[in-house]
Amino acid sequence: MATASGTFHAHVIRARLGAAGILSETLGANEGPYPFAACVEIYVPEDEAEAAAAILRADADAEWDAQAEAEAEAEADIPSGPDWTL
Repeated sequence: MATASGTFHAHVIRARLGAAGILSETLGANEGPYPFAACVEIYVPEDEAEAAAAILRADADAEWDAQAEAEAEAEADIPSGPDWTL
């Protein structure tokens, strides 16, 4: 279904799916006190895979939109040309 880059990211994905009522399982990294950067696969029941993918796509799209908005605001704050004063 999805691959996370570490146990922490996998837990975030599982929590997001769980909030939507979708059960999931992980396979890959050891569970422990430290979030190791290893690939962790997240699995969902086959009949809920499409809904889970839609949720994760929507979250990714929202993240990209927020990042683009933040970059646009940062560029707008940069003075240009003759407006600069020393």
